[in-house]
Amino acid sequence: MLVLENGRPTSAEGRLDKEIRCYDFLDRLGVSYQRIDHEPAMTMEVCEEIDHALQAVICKNLFLCNRQETEFYLLMMPGDKKFKTKDLSAQLGVSRLSFAGEKYMEEFLDITPGSVSVLGLMNDVNHRVKLCIDEEVLQGEELGCHPCINTSSIKFSVKDLQEKVIPAMGHDVTIVSLPRYEEGLDSLTFRNILPEEADEAVEIEQICFPPHEACSEKAMKERIAKATELFLVAKDPATGKIAGFLNGIATDEEAFRDAFFTDISLCDLNGKNVMLVGLDVRPEYRGKHLARTIVEKYAQRERAKGRKCLFLTCLAEKVPMYLKFGFVDLGMANSSWGGEEWHEMRYDL
Repeated sequence: MLVLENGRPTSAEGRLDKEIRCYDFLDRLGVSYQRIDHEPAMTMEVCEEIDHALQAVICKNLFLCNRQETEFYLLMMPGDKKFKTKDLSAQLGVSRLSFAGEKYMEEFLDITPGSVSVLGLMNDVNHRVKLCIDEEVLQGEELGCHPCINTSSIKFSVKDLQEKVIPAMGHDVTIVSLPRYEEGLDSLTFRNILPEEADEAVEIEQICFPPHEACSEKAMKERIAKATELFLVAKDPATGKIAGFLNGIATDEEAFRDAFFTDISLCDLNGKNVMLVGLDVRPEYRGKHLARTIVEKYAQRERAKGRKCLFLTCLAEKVPMYLKFGFVDLGMANSSWGGEEWHEMRYDL
C-alpha cells in the first residue's frame, strides 16, 4: 500500500543525491510538499495508482529540441492530453520539434528517461532549457512530479510553482494552449436537454448508476421540467441518441447535501453555484474522454453566466478522475446517499 508522507524522507540512505537535492531545494524555498515512494512509474497502471494515492495528477513532462539540437524545451502538460509536436511548434515559432536525446537530458537536467521533472531545471544552471507549461496545468490547485527519480513522487501547490519554484530556478516560462484531440467526438452536438428527452435521460441514468445511487424517474423529470438550462447533453446525430449528459441544481449554498438530489425546490436559477447531481455517459461512448469534454463545456457555459463554483460528490475511486478534470478534493462529504461514503469536490470557475 502506498503511503503519503509530509516533507522529506527521514533518512537519505539508499537515495540518489539528485533526489535529496530536490528536497533541499524545496525546503530552502519554504515550499510545503507531500511525498510518496513507489515502484518505478513506467506503466499507466502504476501511474494511476500513484495519482490516486497522491491525490494529484502527475504532469506529463516532455523534453524536446529543434532539428538542429540547439534549442531545448521542457513541456509540462496534463497526462491525459495527447501531444502533437506541430501544435507546440506553431506556438513557439519553431519548426521540426522532436524528442531530445538522453545525453542532453542527463547533461542539462541530471535526469534519466522516465524521471523527467520540472525540478530538473534547478540543475540547468546555464539555462539551456526553456520551460513551457500548458495552461491547463495552471488551472488546478496542486500538481505532482518526480523529485528527479521515478521511484518517488511529490505534490505541491501550483501557486508555489509559480511564485517560488520557477523564480528560484531563474527560468522564463512560456504559457501555451495545446488543443485536446477527442477521438470520435467531432460529430457530437452539445446543448440543453429538451423536455421530450426526459425518458431517455431516465434510461441512461439507470444504465450508469446502480439502483441505490441512481436518480429516480420522478426527480429527473422534475429537474428537466424546471431547469433544462442546467442540463448539458451530448447528442449523436448519427444515431439520434444522447451519448451523455451532466445536470445540476443552481444555488447560493456552498456545501453539498443529499437534498439536492431529490428536492427541486432548492434550485434557484440565479444561484451563484451549481451542485452537480449526475454525470452520465452511455457505455458505448466511454473511453473517448467524453465525460471530461462534457464537464469542460459545462464549466465554460456556467462561467459565462457568472457562476462561481461547481460542486459534486463522488466515490473514492472516482476522485483521481475528477482531479484530472480540474476539481479539488474537499475531503469526506456530509452525504450518505445510497448508503455510501462520498468525497465532496469543487471546481472554481
